[in-house]
Amino acid sequence: MISVFICDDEIVWIQKIADAVTEYQDISEWPLSIVCQTDSPITLLSQLREDCTKGGIYFLDIDLKTSINGLVLAQEIRTLDPNATLIFVTTHDELMAETFRLKLQALDYIVKDEGDLYLQIEQCLTHVEQHCAHREKGDLPVTLRLGNLHRTFQKDDIYYVCSVKGNHKIEIHTRIGTYIFADSLKALCVQLGENFLLCNRGLLVNANHVIGSDSKDKTLLLDNGEKCPCSVRLWPRMARRF
Repeated sequence: MISVFICDDEIVWIQKIADAVTEYQDISEWPLSIVCQTDSPITLLSQLREDCTKGGIYFLDIDLKTSINGLVLAQEIRTLDPNATLIFVTTHDELMAETFRLKLQALDYIVKDEGDLYLQIEQCLTHVEQHCAHREKGDLPVTLRLGNLHRTFQKDDIYYVCSVKGNHKIEIHTRIGTYIFADSLKALCVQLGENFLLCNRGLLVNANHVIGSDSKDKTLLLDNGEKCPCSVRLWPRMARRF
């Protein structure tokens, strides 16, 4: 059973997050249990110590309007539960950089009133569930440095990475969604390793997801139904491999 903790200074947001977690439980067989819903960091830490939770999931507001804010609370959680999954749900996205300075290794940041909360929490929990499954099989994750951010992915969850024309950003296309970051494809190529192949100057594909090639339009066929175009220069090498 995976323990879920929720801490927010607004009751309405505690309930929204709890409802989203419960909704995820209804579509997944993953054993989740909400063990703490509170507006008090002290209450959360007391529950954590009492249960001796390991590998819990924590939804935290950053601005808790108490003597212990969400960042300090996250540090305490990391001490008590080193394998904790931290997810910040906040209106203060300007404080995200501080979480990296403190090396909190948060999984994600959900900005209140921006986008579909239920969908964002579903994506987060799906990511954690898949990460746990990979860890049980011995698959190691990769933590990518993306500009000033760090984000952990299972390599096998990534289909391909492409550059976004005109704004110096990249899109990482994964099993559970697409992530956009300010970074270069060249830098990411080094981090991901040799199994990620450069199809053209703006596209990096995970060879594990390639199921065939189409010589007519010089594309690689992926197991999710998408096609990745190759440059004329790189096509002979791709055609020989696939």
